[in-house]
Amino acid sequence: MRICYQSFIDPAEDPQYTELLQGYLDGLAGPGVTYEVVGMSPPDKKLHRISEYRCGAHVIRGAVRAQEAGFDAYAIGHFQDGGLAEARSAVEIPVTGLGEASLLFGCSLGRKLGLITINPLFLSWHEEQVVAYGLTQRVGAIRSLETTPSLYMEACTDDRALEQLLADFRAEAARIAALGCDVVIPAGGLIATLFSRLPEAVDLGGPAYVSCVGALAKSTEMAVSCRELGIGQTGRTGAYRLASRDVLDEFISSMPH
Repeated sequence: MRICYQSFIDPAEDPQYTELLQGYLDGLAGPGVTYEVVGMSPPDKKLHRISEYRCGAHVIRGAVRAQEAGFDAYAIGHFQDGGLAEARSAVEIPVTGLGEASLLFGCSLGRKLGLITINPLFLSWHEEQVVAYGLTQRVGAIRSLETTPSLYMEACTDDRALEQLLADFRAEAARIAALGCDVVIPAGGLIATLFSRLPEAVDLGGPAYVSCVGALAKSTEMAVSCRELGIGQTGRTGAYRLASRDVLDEFISSMPH
């Protein structure tokens, strides 16, 4: 099973993070499963809706390329899930999203979920995301870290920076737990990947911690297995109706290279 994992970091700009992510996925992979991390250039660092729109367009093209390259699935490693629905309607192979996969998995671990995003600018986006997924009754809090972007990259190799990030995350998790949430999910693959450096699993002292990257990886593997066994595949009569070749060709030809 070959899975294409779409990152939104430029491997040339941040090779340490890309290597960490690849290593984390390699450790998560089931028997016979391989992950290939592909990046994005320029990376998604502008923290704006227009940048998210660009990510969505990149995802659609990436899904088509993954299918043409023979991958069994395409995993979108971006919690906002931009382009998820469109990518599913563009290819036959399973397409999974970081946000959707971890939110749905979290629903099996507790009654109320809490999200901790990497930047306050994403709060409104996640609020809309929760509504779109029909999970308003299940998500009790959405909060954000106030961590500087530089600390995230430092935490790839600096243990003190990683411990500071963990302390910041635990502080927000405690506030979320006080609001009645029993599951805490980092709304960003960056946090979950950095926490993979910790010697032990994240312990929040009560609330369940969900690694969104781990949830996406296992959800994607399951999607491929279910499709191969004939017990579940993407529905084609509604939102994910498969696009014709003409529609795809028109879209791809209009995209800048």
